[in-house]
Amino acid sequence: MQILIFSDICNTGYGKNAGAYLIATHLRNNNFSCQIVDYFTHYTLDELKKIVDKFVSKDTLWVGFSTTFLSYFDTDLNSKDLLDAIDGNISFKDFIAKRWMPTAQYVFSHSTEDMKEFFKYIKSKNEKIKIVIGGAKAWQAMQSDGFARRIVADYYIKGNADLSAVVLTKWLYDSTNPEPVFNGPSKNIIESFGNYEYNEFNTSRIKFLPNDFVRKDEYLPIEIARGCIFKCKFCNFPLIGKKRGDYTKSKETLQSEFIYNYENFGTTKYMFMDETTNDSMEKAEFLHDVIANLPFKIEWGGFARLELYHSNPEMKHILKETGVVNQFFGIETFNKKSGESIGKGMHSDKIKQTLYDLKTAWGKSVHLTSGFIVGLPHETKTTIKELENYMSSDECMLDAAGIHPLYLARGMGSIFGDNPEKYGYTFPIPSASLSWANENMTFSEAQEIAYGIMLKIMKTNSLQNWSIMRLHNIGISKEELDSITMYKFAKGMDSYNVLVKQQKEQYLIKLLSL
Repeated sequence: MQILIFSDICNTGYGKNAGAYLIATHLRNNNFSCQIVDYFTHYTLDELKKIVDKFVSKDTLWVGFSTTFLSYFDTDLNSKDLLDAIDGNISFKDFIAKRWMPTAQYVFSHSTEDMKEFFKYIKSKNEKIKIVIGGAKAWQAMQSDGFARRIVADYYIKGNADLSAVVLTKWLYDSTNPEPVFNGPSKNIIESFGNYEYNEFNTSRIKFLPNDFVRKDEYLPIEIARGCIFKCKFCNFPLIGKKRGDYTKSKETLQSEFIYNYENFGTTKYMFMDETTNDSMEKAEFLHDVIANLPFKIEWGGFARLELYHSNPEMKHILKETGVVNQFFGIETFNKKSGESIGKGMHSDKIKQTLYDLKTAWGKSVHLTSGFIVGLPHETKTTIKELENYMSSDECMLDAAGIHPLYLARGMGSIFGDNPEKYGYTFPIPSASLSWANENMTFSEAQEIAYGIMLKIMKTNSLQNWSIMRLHNIGISKEELDSITMYKFAKGMDSYNVLVKQQKEQYLIKLLSL
């Protein structure tokens, strides 16, 4: 095998990482053999060595690690700590201390010794093999694992690697091919943005192969579009503020991908990889045109903007006909001034009414989730009470919510991060990157408020939409998923982890039998 890429499955259940499989597609299209290996954080060192023994040879050019889904923690919630906090057996501060992920957390969950040994073992198979780290946390891996733990890769690819991964591979295969553009004196960082802009996204697609082990009833990732036409000031995602219609797949490309997956794997369920699936009526009508003309029906979940359902009431009926079953909104706040400060500003009465209209039209057939942020400009400990009261009331039309403190570090790439003082943020403890403060609260206070609200609603709050799709992928029935609360999930976490472990073991058997 010329390229071996390790990826992971995210925290809850199982979900394929679109990025890793897309890179595999690009490499395969350029006549390189490539194997993706899921469940990275779930393997022991001995199991990882067996995988290397199976796939790494004198022909192997590089072994990669897609960091996007890697988690330093086995699960997103420690069930015992969570249950103890909900039931009042431990103090809230003790829960926060155990729950909070350190700001300098490492990317690789295996011990330093195991990772160093694993890298050494890879290179023992072929002295020319390179280790490549990419994905959303590539820079973090270089900063934390590389500098602090000395778990050092040969190359780090930042940004979308559609082109850069292929250029690197061709150069490693034959040094007469163009050398990649490296950043920095060490010549080991490839900045995809700016150097390797991918202009064929609209006609590209992920092509899964039999050795990717797609199951018939699995929610598969599919890229609908990249980037977002909006530019929220706390957001540091790439391609925000794009023009409407840019980086959107063509109708023919999407239909061919849907049909290929159906004909080869029986796939009818999807996670739509798109920052805003409903960014305009034109987009909604486009999706309807794509999907309505398929010879089969699909179900899908993805991100959406609530304001656009408010301004386009007919949109909810159009998208319902496309098979939408999960929607994740970024409402962020009920405080109008706070919303306006980040690029949103719908009054809370309109937010609640729109949620009511959606739930009335869709009923239980579409699961509604939203994210909220504590610590935005103008938000106070008093104004946040409106959110807390709504989430705890029968008036609430959301099935689930994620409520978190504002994650803000200087220079993080967002509008806030580039100039925090302009928006009222200071850093009283310069060495602690998330120790912000504004006139209304500190990061610690925002953290306590956010997790405090979450604890109060755990017994009524459903699972978030991405968790539902990933739990479906490990065999949890729709009936159970419809009834499970975060509290029930925490109580049953051990049994869910057993299902993940069993699925991983079956996957490993098939992988080593190729």
